[in-house]
Amino acid sequence: MRIRTVLLLAIVVLGFSVPASAEPITFQFEGTLTYRTWFGASDPSGGVIVVGTPFSGHYTFEPLAVGFVDSSGNVAYESPYEFDVLIGGFKFDVTGFLIGVNPNGYKVLNIGMPPGLPLDPFGGGFQAELGLGGSTGTVFSTSELPLVPPALSLFAYPNFSIGGYAQNGGGLDYFIGGRVTSLTVQPVPEPTSLLLLGTGLVVSFRQACVI
Repeated sequence: MRIRTVLLLAIVVLGFSVPASAEPITFQFEGTLTYRTWFGASDPSGGVIVVGTPFSGHYTFEPLAVGFVDSSGNVAYESPYEFDVLIGGFKFDVTGFLIGVNPNGYKVLNIGMPPGLPLDPFGGGFQAELGLGGSTGTVFSTSELPLVPPALSLFAYPNFSIGGYAQNGGGLDYFIGGRVTSLTVQPVPEPTSLLLLGTGLVVSFRQACVI
């Protein structure tokens, strides 16, 4: 049993030798809230989410995703992975979202409309959007999916926002958002490190066979 386990681990690690470009890519973002409006009778966050509250999140996508033209004439790419943000300890979690690209803009937003929205921490539905707009010129020479984070300095409005719907339907219950101050790619293990780890497991496997 021990030998089989070690062999399986060695195979899994050495299997990471596929080209890095085929692996999912994760972008991380951070920022600070600059506005928040509660349309309901009370603040569902209990006074935790206020102007100045920092937020952070990430989203993951396939670099080889095939784009399609959306209703606005922009090229969009669909991702089955997560698009999450944490605000004041409250996590807004999306699975499945779109990335939109045009010559002078970039947008990430979750899919769906009420009542088919993901649930927010307060029991209602929500729509989240990270949008980079207001550029003074052409930022993207093609409509291909960017595999490195766009420079925020190229956009006048690097924003993030969430609109919440009570009971996942009806009118807008709250609207919060702010300025994105950082957009980076999440580091991945170096191929050399993976190779060394795989080599070590193979050695352990050989030793196990001798024993």
